[in-house]
Amino acid sequence: MEINRVILIGSEGRMGRSLIEVISDGSHFIEIIGIDHIEGKMAPLTADQLGRAQIAIDFSSPSGTKQLVDVAGECDTPLIIGTTGLGASLEERIRELSERIPVVRASNFSMGINLLLSLVGTASRVLGEDFCPEIMEIHHKMKKDAPSGTALSLGDAVLSGRQI
Repeated sequence: MEINRVILIGSEGRMGRSLIEVISDGSHFIEIIGIDHIEGKMAPLTADQLGRAQIAIDFSSPSGTKQLVDVAGECDTPLIIGTTGLGASLEERIRELSERIPVVRASNFSMGINLLLSLVGTASRVLGEDFCPEIMEIHHKMKKDAPSGTALSLGDAVLSGRQI
């Protein structure tokens, strides 16, 4: 299936601008709808907009992701969600939604980070509970969430490796 209608939530952020550049390089795209903050509030996303898209990609903010999840319940549009700092309630709603429609959810889409997560899980399993890992992170001054979703995922990988 060729994808030619995309909704991008968080289109004005760093990742959103990068995605628009990559997506726009493909001449087969008919429509890219960018949804972002206007005067501090997330622009509205309608079920009609989402229903016409073949996929929705979200690299926005917790409020943008919440809006997407609220609307996605009315559609069958597959979702890719890379927003972090969502909180347990919204994470649970995404998990429930994934039982009905395709959802790809990750705190980091980097191949290197995903390999690291796997290696951390393996190391944690092999080293056992006597090993006491410490996760430290350093970010640019524009970083919005701390600890980052990647740092939290590394902690989850430690726990998963220990099967706690």
